[in-house]
Amino acid sequence: TMGETSDYTGLLCITVNAAENLLPTDMQTGTSDTFVKVVFGGKEWCSSMIMKTLTPVWNQQCKMLVPTDEQSGTVAFQVMTFEDDLLGEAELKLTGELWSQPVQGKVLPLKEKLERKHPGRVLVQIRLKSKAETLSEFLTELANIFNTDFACGSDIQLLQFSSIVACTKPSLPHQAIVALFEEIDENKDSVISVKELRDWVLKDKSNEMKILPSREYIWRVMESVSEKRSVRDIVLSEHTFMHALIGQSTSEHLTAAATVQVKQRHNDHVIEERVPIAAIIATHLKQFASYCNAHDKVVDAKQVEAILSQLTVSQGKWYDNPKSKKQIRPFVLYHRIDVSEMIQDVSAFRNFNEFFHRKLKAGARPIAGGAESMQVVVCPADCRLTVLRGGVTNLIWVKGDRFDGVGALLGSGNAELAKQYPSGSSIVVARLAAPDSHRFYSPVSGVLGSVLNVDGSYHSDCITERDLRACTENKRVVTWISTPHFGRVCIVIVGATMVGSVRVTRQPGTHLQRGDELGYFSFGGSTVIAIFEPGRVSFDEDLCQNSAQPIETLVRMGEHIGRATPL
Repeated sequence: TMGETSDYTGLLCITVNAAENLLPTDMQTGTSDTFVKVVFGGKEWCSSMIMKTLTPVWNQQCKMLVPTDEQSGTVAFQVMTFEDDLLGEAELKLTGELWSQPVQGKVLPLKEKLERKHPGRVLVQIRLKSKAETLSEFLTELANIFNTDFACGSDIQLLQFSSIVACTKPSLPHQAIVALFEEIDENKDSVISVKELRDWVLKDKSNEMKILPSREYIWRVMESVSEKRSVRDIVLSEHTFMHALIGQSTSEHLTAAATVQVKQRHNDHVIEERVPIAAIIATHLKQFASYCNAHDKVVDAKQVEAILSQLTVSQGKWYDNPKSKKQIRPFVLYHRIDVSEMIQDVSAFRNFNEFFHRKLKAGARPIAGGAESMQVVVCPADCRLTVLRGGVTNLIWVKGDRFDGVGALLGSGNAELAKQYPSGSSIVVARLAAPDSHRFYSPVSGVLGSVLNVDGSYHSDCITERDLRACTENKRVVTWISTPHFGRVCIVIVGATMVGSVRVTRQPGTHLQRGDELGYFSFGGSTVIAIFEPGRVSFDEDLCQNSAQPIETLVRMGEHIGRATPL
């Protein structure tokens, strides 16, 4: 675990290729069922089992940390049987030759229970990476997460540096980030190279703790890197990020930075939910840019947008990759998702995005209605809901600031549509969190209007920060539903950081019943907003009271959230 404390000097990279001429243990077939156990520094790694052969081929990789007191230690390769009996063992001492050479292939004779003229042997490849090499590889991969066209080649600018620190040391104040950057940038050219950053870390043991949550952090990340799991995957995973956050944060800071309070509708209990990592990084970038510009460290707003766009596009491609499928089961377990509600089994999804916008079984979300169903408003998604009643005030107050009207939400190209929603309009804001099925549905019955794309950036989830204005800056889709009881209900579908796409699955002119599917999001946080003309809707009182506190309410798709106001 990352909580261990030790001093490491390198990373041992091993590929167990094959074995030859093994002893048979099954006299009927003249073969053996075997696997290889690698033992080093008190730790073990086991290959898969290969059945019924004397020449098994594995070609499997493992990585092990090399503690300082084990840099001249011995690695044991034990060929084991299905019954966990030792068939033969070979040893390899970590010599200076291994430390200074690239990948080396080794054919190691096995010490067997029975002496033979031609004993079995195991074929392996060994690569020893020094601390400097491991650190360079880690920092390069980390910097590439935030690499954009604004970057100076392989150099790291201040905003990129702050992005890196946002992952590895989330609690570090803005002024400390600036001070560290200036300390590392010895030639004062406003950029630092990976080599400069590496040399600065190696220069003094105390330096790594200035940008890392623990001395083991880099080692544990690099030990976990594989063909299926990159530095990016590990650093931006919930487990690793929460380690970084908890490692150096007080509980008060952790609550403020990484969680948001929501109220469960069915029992009024207030719970804390984790804010998506993307939202934390996006918020950090925006706040850091504001800090720099206020302290004569000019940061172009386009740099922030470029980094968030890079995060979104690259993450979207990864979650469309079949290799991302392996992240589904850990995600389900981590968020305690009820798989019994899903139409497909977890194993049936071809990639993570397919799981992310998974469909639920018929009846999993009953649709509220009854005799007056045409006059009912239902929740458009599994979400954290906020309602803003137009009759309470002509303005929406957010973080003490004034937010006028909905024109900004609809975009400058939809000015005529915005005229239908003057001051006094009522708004539903449905924020979808990562564990939710990212399909969204019609909150009312009516006819779907045109589907309009509004360009924008990739910022964090607006309601996570209680900042509706962020939704006016994000990429979004605008449409409307014409109804007999509510007039024209405008729907704004907002993407956010790491939401690569919004897909509307219904065609304009379609007659919709409340609860009919409208579309889905790919991976990331996302928000659905419904805007009602003034005086046309009355929201449920519990939602109004919670929103006035303000606190979001956990609501499921299809639940009753309001009804038409008689004209």
